[in-house]
Amino acid sequence: AGDNSRSSLVSTIAGILSTVTTSSSATNPSSSAGATAMAVTQTVKKPSKPVKKNHACEMCGKAFRDVYHLNRHK
Repeated sequence: AGDNSRSSLVSTIAGILSTVTTSSSATNPSSSAGATAMAVTQTVKKPSKPVKKNHACEMCGKAFRDVYHLNRHK
């Protein structure tokens, strides 16, 4: 069963790469297979946590996440 599932996984990945390469080439003929493979292997980023901006400028009210950035702004 292990060899069968590995073979299935390999053919699934090959099918995905083939599909992405074909659809990418059709929409952008100058794209390369290397760039297409890179798109498949990228991980999906998690939504970032909101940054707390507790340091506000007294002059304009713009808020910064730390004193360093507030002082640089001033």
